[in-house]
Parts: sequence; structure tokens; C-alpha cells
Amino acid sequence: LAGGEEAYRAVSEQLARIAQHYRFDGWLVNIENMLSAAAVTNMAPFLRHLTAQVHGAVPGGLVIWYDSVLQNGTLKWQNELNEENRVFFDACDGLFTNYNWKEEHLERT
Repeated sequence: LAGGEEAYRAVSEQLARIAQHYRFDGWLVNIENMLSAAAVTNMAPFLRHLTAQVHGAVPGGLVIWYDSVLQNGTLKWQNELNEENRVFFDACDGLFTNYNWKEEHLERT
């Protein structure tokens, strides 16, 4: 992801082909470490491209983002959808929240 557009596009295209070949329903993108400035800058475009590629290759296919990384690249689970992780949610089909969520997190989402 830190390599640039050509690299993340190639990765997303290959992931879509893998999903199609092995009849996956799509991908859960679960990154549980800090991201460099370059990687976090490329993450939303990567997710958008991966989502488009999966939709084209797998009927009904989905790309889901796991609640782990903030828009600045920091690893910090939010347990909800908020302004810190929304950029990634908006770039794919959905959000799989961290398991520590509570009802008040849902109310804020």
C-alpha cells in the first residue's frame, strides 16, 4: 500500500480474481497495525478500487473494513462508526466493528 497507485491497483485486481476463482463472497480487510503516511493515504483509494473489482468479478461480492485503523494511520479501535474511521467505511461496502462495542457506540454511529 505504501508503493503507490499502480501497486495497490494490481493487488486489488489480483484479490478480485482470487475471490472469483475460489468463489469467495468478497474480502474482510483487517489491518491491525499502524499505517505509514503513504499507506494510509492509499488505503481509501485501494478500498474503492478493490470494491469495484470485487463487484465486477463476484456477483453480490462485498468488501468489508474492520474497525482498527484511524484516518491518520493510528491503530485504535473505535467500536463504532465515526469521523475517525468513516473514510474507510465510505470506500467499501461496510464496517465490521471491534468486538468491544456497546449500545452507546451504536447510538453514536
